[in-house]
Amino acid sequence: MVRLACPRLLIPVVVALLVAAPAHAGPSLAAASAEELAAARAAFARGSEAFKRGAFGDALAAYDEAYRLKALPEILFNIGQCHFQLGAFERATFFYQRFLAEVGDSPNREVATRRLSEAETRLAEQHKLEAARLETERLAAEAAAREHAAAEADAAVARLLEEERLAVARQEAAQAATRAAEAQARVQAEEAERDAALQWAIWGGVGVGVAVIATAATVTAIALQPAGAPVLPSGTLGTLDRRNGS
Repeated sequence: MVRLACPRLLIPVVVALLVAAPAHAGPSLAAASAEELAAARAAFARGSEAFKRGAFGDALAAYDEAYRLKALPEILFNIGQCHFQLGAFERATFFYQRFLAEVGDSPNREVATRRLSEAETRLAEQHKLEAARLETERLAAEAAAREHAAAEADAAVARLLEEERLAVARQEAAQAATRAAEAQARVQAEEAERDAALQWAIWGGVGVGVAVIATAATVTAIALQPAGAPVLPSGTLGTLDRRNGS
């Protein structure tokens, strides 16, 4: 692959055209002013020096200026060389084609044709790489979208499970509250039953006590009567003693 040799090959040719007498350069060069030719030569020289140093951006700017001042076909080739070195293969292809279309028969035509073919090959490779990069980005974006969707689905499932867990917990809490209320009701019923039994026991004890007291009083009364005294019958309406006619 020829990189620096081709511009150096063209430099003497272009410089010769820029310095040559109008009779050898053609009508457009004959019409150029001395100032334009001097400026074009200076710009071309700057471009050639920058190209030798590998400063292809500076070289391109200088060659562009030289071509603006004097539109010579050979400068198009040098501009194409700068674009090639900068990796702008589409622009390089364009300027190589322009050079071949304008230069006619030239010693540099074969070199330019080879460079054009190489630029087209590199451009096709560049397009493939760009397509591969875009495809990679597309696949990565799709994968990211799938991961995001999966994460959203997982979050939704987690929310549903949490809601279900809370619902079960609320249901269990309600059932526990119901059981507690039922247990409390049973305790209260049992306490009420015990209270009622206790009341019955108390009132029954009072009745027995009264009966015992009454019996005791009766026995005491009998025990206090004189010996041999008749026992008076008792009744609910009192006792009528008729022994003495009363």
